[in-house]
Amino acid sequence: MQKSKNFPCLIIPTVLLMTACGGGSSNKNAAPQAPSPITTHIVSGKVIDGYVSGAKVWLDINGDKEHNSSEPSAVSGDAGSYTLELNSQERECLAYATLYVDVPVGAIDEDLGEVTEAYQMSKPPSLAPISDADLLHISPLTTVLWQQLENKITASKQPVQSCETLKKNYSLRTELATEIDAVIRNLVSHYNISAEAIYADFIATDDAVSYQAAQGIVTGLKAAYSHKVALETQYSNATEIRVTIYQKEFYDRVNDSLNAWYRNSVIFMPNSFKSKTVRLNDDLASTDLIIYDREESDLAWNGGTLSLQKDIYTSDGGKEYLCLNTETATFTENGTDYQLSNNSPYTTSTSFEACDNKAFGKGDVKYYSVSYREASIHYGAYFTVTHALAEFDTLSHWQSLADKANNLDSAELIAHLEQLPYRFDEEVVIDVTSWHKRITDDTKATRVQTDKYSDGSWVRKTYKADYTYTQECSNDGVNWQSCSG
Repeated sequence: MQKSKNFPCLIIPTVLLMTACGGGSSNKNAAPQAPSPITTHIVSGKVIDGYVSGAKVWLDINGDKEHNSSEPSAVSGDAGSYTLELNSQERECLAYATLYVDVPVGAIDEDLGEVTEAYQMSKPPSLAPISDADLLHISPLTTVLWQQLENKITASKQPVQSCETLKKNYSLRTELATEIDAVIRNLVSHYNISAEAIYADFIATDDAVSYQAAQGIVTGLKAAYSHKVALETQYSNATEIRVTIYQKEFYDRVNDSLNAWYRNSVIFMPNSFKSKTVRLNDDLASTDLIIYDREESDLAWNGGTLSLQKDIYTSDGGKEYLCLNTETATFTENGTDYQLSNNSPYTTSTSFEACDNKAFGKGDVKYYSVSYREASIHYGAYFTVTHALAEFDTLSHWQSLADKANNLDSAELIAHLEQLPYRFDEEVVIDVTSWHKRITDDTKATRVQTDKYSDGSWVRKTYKADYTYTQECSNDGVNWQSCSG
């Protein structure tokens, strides 16, 4: 055990004749009072690649991805077994915090021998009750589940939260649970393994398919760990860095080799964000081909926020790169968020380096968004307008925004968006290319999310206590049936 627990002195009501902290009362003949017992909860599991001994297991209660001295930890022993001793508060956090394993050089993998390259594994929060009898195994399969979940969180710009925040925020827990469910389905399809195998001791069950998948994942984990260390030196002011190395990449569809490896690196800076996906050479360190690159920065602008996003990507093996910029202005007034986004005209180039996407604005599509909250119900409306429509020319001067903070009045944009039929029940009579409206209702015991679209379709998701949901479809929002397909 690497954590020592220092418990505070117990405060006993003064009517007792002696406190647990020493001292006494006016009654000197009374018997001393024993301190109240402190409940210790035991949870256990295994560290699995082969079974790994000598690895540090810890519970990330505050969500900062670093082991702090106040967070419980243990070192794995024979057959990868570990035991964590938790106090009652830590036990409550077990369902809402990520378990990490730091595998150092010198640890022992019972299949491969002494570990010569450090790496880290993890298990995401379950967001569901955990009994003391449950075995919490941490393996490459649980690690890749957590990595993919983090990637989805990154895309939605929803930061991973601490145990305390998750416990108090049902809405956020629901969103994360939905993402976990989607990622598990993806992993089942990707690796051809069962959902149960992701959390299981696949060595004890002699599951050869899961074992082989795990070995490939560990190869990526080790290479990712090394690259992350290098990025931490390069970007010393980063608030967070994530690196994932994996096989099979959607955007590299012309590559016939299933053995190719890819690396996605995500760097969070105080006011910016970088993400890059590359195909790697056989050394799993040097770059063979840049697949996707995104840079985004957020600026205080005209009383609101201006986000500038640059994307460069290829889907034909690098023969051609697509270059695209997007600018987004966001303002908040009286609790309502108003947003305008402009795409720049995309350009193409024959190489990543030749992609010239410096300009913003003057594209052929723009997007409006209005969202607000009433009580515990969130409403949002999203409109797409292409250049062929008369509405596209409205607010035509609201583009190429970076240098116009002193020339534009946010009240003008807000006034125009306020006139849109953004209320959920309002009929959309303005000429837009498409629209989508959503209600997210958290006033009930569990969430109900209702969406309707410009093509006349409706979708309703009703969540259960365990965060799973039933999905219904409708053509009028009155008559509902199970969605087909």
